[in-house]
Amino acid sequence: MSTVFSSLPFARALPGTRKVSVTSEGGPPDPLKNVLPGSWVLADEDALKRAANEPEDAELRELNDCLELLSEVFPDIQVEVLREMLFNLSRESRVEVVTDHLLKDKGKWVKGRYRLTSKDHKSDRKTAANKSRRHTNQEIPKEQRFRSATYRAAVKDVLYKEFKGLSHAAIKAVLAEHNYSYTESRPALQQLSSKSWRYYFSNLWTKQPPAGMSDTSSHPLITYRTPVPGLPPPVPYLRQTPSSELNNELYQVLVAPRIATALAGYRATDAILATELSKEEATQAEALFDCECCYNSFIFEQVTSCDSGEHLICQTCVCATMKEALFGQGWTKTVDVGRSALRCMAPCSDEAGCLILSENVKQALLASNEDEKLWSTFEGRITDRTLDTSGLLVQRCPFCSYAEFKEPLPFQLKDLFTMTLSFAKHCGFTRVPRFGSTSFWLLIQPLVVMYAVLWITLQVLQSLFPSNIAASLERVVLRRRGFRFDCQSDKCSIKSCSVCLVKWTDPHICYETTTNSLRHAIEAATTAVVKRTCPRCNTSFVKSTGCNKLVCPCGYAMCYICRAAIGSEGYAHFCQHFREQAGRCRECNRCDLYAVEDEEAIVRQAAHQAEADWRQKEGMPAVTGVDVHGKKRSRAMDRLGNITEEVLRGSGQTPLWTWEGALDALLETVLA
Repeated sequence: MSTVFSSLPFARALPGTRKVSVTSEGGPPDPLKNVLPGSWVLADEDALKRAANEPEDAELRELNDCLELLSEVFPDIQVEVLREMLFNLSRESRVEVVTDHLLKDKGKWVKGRYRLTSKDHKSDRKTAANKSRRHTNQEIPKEQRFRSATYRAAVKDVLYKEFKGLSHAAIKAVLAEHNYSYTESRPALQQLSSKSWRYYFSNLWTKQPPAGMSDTSSHPLITYRTPVPGLPPPVPYLRQTPSSELNNELYQVLVAPRIATALAGYRATDAILATELSKEEATQAEALFDCECCYNSFIFEQVTSCDSGEHLICQTCVCATMKEALFGQGWTKTVDVGRSALRCMAPCSDEAGCLILSENVKQALLASNEDEKLWSTFEGRITDRTLDTSGLLVQRCPFCSYAEFKEPLPFQLKDLFTMTLSFAKHCGFTRVPRFGSTSFWLLIQPLVVMYAVLWITLQVLQSLFPSNIAASLERVVLRRRGFRFDCQSDKCSIKSCSVCLVKWTDPHICYETTTNSLRHAIEAATTAVVKRTCPRCNTSFVKSTGCNKLVCPCGYAMCYICRAAIGSEGYAHFCQHFREQAGRCRECNRCDLYAVEDEEAIVRQAAHQAEADWRQKEGMPAVTGVDVHGKKRSRAMDRLGNITEEVLRGSGQTPLWTWEGALDALLETVLA
């Protein structure tokens, strides 16, 4: 084996490798510049990233620019729809033609494929200088953009070698469904490969489980070698493909997670070893410190003290107390909100009233392998309690602890002249009638009576239903001032809606974003589970009735079950044996011509799974008692409780008005 590796060119100087030294003007040397495809190189993240940042050709750059522009014009449509429409159009007036089609008949082209809202707000947390620029590389993920011909060919070659048990037609069909993305196509091919008869024959005796996404033990382009024979750890080597973008993707998907796991294990082992050595030395020197809470002995780096300096508490007790305060029942007893500190846990500290200051608490949390989220949660809880006890009327950011003071909401009616103008316009008058005329008295008499009745009615309603009137008044004032709330926190900087508390997107309608987002997620999932894509012309279609032989308008024939190309064999691809009873054929493993899985059950299961994933991603409470088959479901009482059932059986009728809407309309009309 060593003779085989010694004859291969490497990009790093290791035993049995050939050293390549290339320099580039105006930058660091690029070790991968002159490496030929098929060569084994040491997996280097920086070198692969530099090589992957190659400029696109003119045609590909123009397509991606058009895709970016259309994505900005139609932010609610999935990029897949825009990409398909651009791909099937000529170079002349692409953007104009796509825009015209979508404006005339959006539903015909979208077919339920709307873009989902996400809580990944990294693109919103930018500096003021970056906000004025277009971030074309950040708006659309690389997996959704047009891919170069070199990348597509390299991905096909890699997957052909990795999944030899699948036909090339099936692999090309899966690639067409996932825009030739290696990261997204590989899990689908792994699942499809596990159902192949070749997979069962190859694993008949070994009984190996299906390979995971991060499994690289049998990958044809990745191997591990030790720099010094016989000494760990092994170093990953990556066989170069013609596409530098794919090389970097292979590293990020397959190599980087394994390296990160190994480094985390090495750091944990080193930390344990360092702690043991320090404890051994401190024991010999009799320099251990006793925690006055748990009475165990610790080294100096593992203890902290209160503000009096008389009590030493270990970091483990500090972390346990903090978790109990945040997630248990110990907040009132252990936290001093006024000073943002923990009360000392020593038994004799109650009389002294000493505290563990916030600086020491933060240091203890970070030193005990706790992430900063625990400390951020503590800071946010302190801020919320302080604002609650202040009694101020504040506007909070729904994504962080930032808050702003809100001015008191006025409650006064419009003056009689303003109401007269408004009422005159509703009655068809272009201006107020002349004083003393018949039209004036016909207009002013009922208005005076109405004004008095409205004033008395509002006073009675405010005394009987103060909470409802206050909530309606707040909605009216927010509607007049504007719903968008700009968070000024440096760590957040997210624009949100003050009513429905979601991320602000233009155009915005309250509660429509959340409802449509869930509806679109369910519709997209139910469509994708039965959708097939032609690998020749990239046309997506869904089988409604008929047999499992699908013929695309371009002439490409494929199997609906296994996605294999059946243009040459035709119906011979399917089982030809007679069966007395329904079920799988016992004489062959061919696909059935008509029998398919229960499509209704598959669609229902995909819909419920999409709703569960959407709720988890959006941070919303899950639906309780959900059965994947939709039987005996006990749904949560929220606005989104019946969206899934409405999608599965069709949209129901919605009420034309509500009491809240009527009260808001009344206050909007009469309030100043």
